[in-house]
Amino acid sequence: MELDVGESHNCGSCEYMEDRHYFDLDFRGQGELLVGVYDGHGGDQVVNYIEKELHQRFLEILGQSSNFLESFILAYEKVSTEVCELDQDSGACAANLVLTQGQVYFANAGDVR
Repeated sequence: MELDVGESHNCGSCEYMEDRHYFDLDFRGQGELLVGVYDGHGGDQVVNYIEKELHQRFLEILGQSSNFLESFILAYEKVSTEVCELDQDSGACAANLVLTQGQVYFANAGDVR
């Protein structure tokens, strides 16, 4: 399956962009699509952490269970715990999906849908 991906940025009335995204067009080297959209709040420390780490935790956990939904839940819980250990006041909402073998698996936390 061939996919094209585009992106657009608009920080509106904010002084700087607090939103992030992640695309992997060949997730696990199997032609799967992994997408993440992260909506930062009150700063960018948490959203930067999530952009960098959430897909890594998901991949690590998925390698142990091969269950997409369970792996999303465990990855979100793990990253949430890690974020709580950061000394910061910012936050973020997250939405992720995997497209694999004609199936879509979706996870979100917060008001991102």
